[in-house]
Amino acid sequence: MLLSVCNQLLSVGTLRNEMALRRTAEREGALTYIAGGLVGVPIGLSLLQTLPAGMFAAGLGLFLIVYSVLVLLKPDNLRIKLSGWKPAVAVGAAGGIVGGFSAFPGSIPVVYLGLRGVSKANTRGITQPYILALQLISLGILALTHSAIFNAQFWLLWVLTLPAVLLGSWTGVALYRRISEVNFRRAVLILLIVSGVSLLAKTLI
Repeated sequence: MLLSVCNQLLSVGTLRNEMALRRTAEREGALTYIAGGLVGVPIGLSLLQTLPAGMFAAGLGLFLIVYSVLVLLKPDNLRIKLSGWKPAVAVGAAGGIVGGFSAFPGSIPVVYLGLRGVSKANTRGITQPYILALQLISLGILALTHSAIFNAQFWLLWVLTLPAVLLGSWTGVALYRRISEVNFRRAVLILLIVSGVSLLAKTLI
C-alpha cells in the first residue's frame, strides 16, 4: 500500500491536470467512487484479518485474468451502459473491499470504466485520486489498529523496493502520454492479466 501511495503521488504530480474530483458536464469525477470506497475499505481490512486472504486474492486474480482475456478477444461484445452516481458508489465500495485485503483497489473501477468504454483521460482522472485516497485511508486504519506492522523490516523493504516502483511509475507516465486510446485499453488489459497472475502466484508459492 505504501509503495502504491508513492507511485500514485508521482503520477498525480505529473498528470494533475487530468485529475477530476467533481463531476462536470463533460466528465465524471472521482468523489463518488471515493465515497463508496470509504465504506468498503474497513470491510476489506476486516476480511484480511479474519479470513484466508489467499482465497480472496486467488479469486480476484482469476477474475482479472478471465475478464481481460475475454475483452482482448472480443472487445465489442463486452460493453455496459450502466452509469450514474449510484453505480459509481457501488463500484467504489467494491474496490474498497478488494483494496482492503489485496491492495488492488483500482482493479474494480478500471474494469467498470473499461466495460463502459470511458476514455483514457477520464479513466485516469478517476482511478488515480481514487487509489491514492483509499490507500492513504487503509494505511491510516492499519497504523491505528495494527501499528506493529510498521517495524524495521517493513521500512527496510520499502526503502529497497521504492526505486524500482518510482522507475516503473515514471516509465508508465511517459508511455501513457504517447499511446492511443486503443493501445491504452490493450495495455490496461495486459497489466490486469499480469496483476491477476501475480495474485495467483502469491497464493501458490
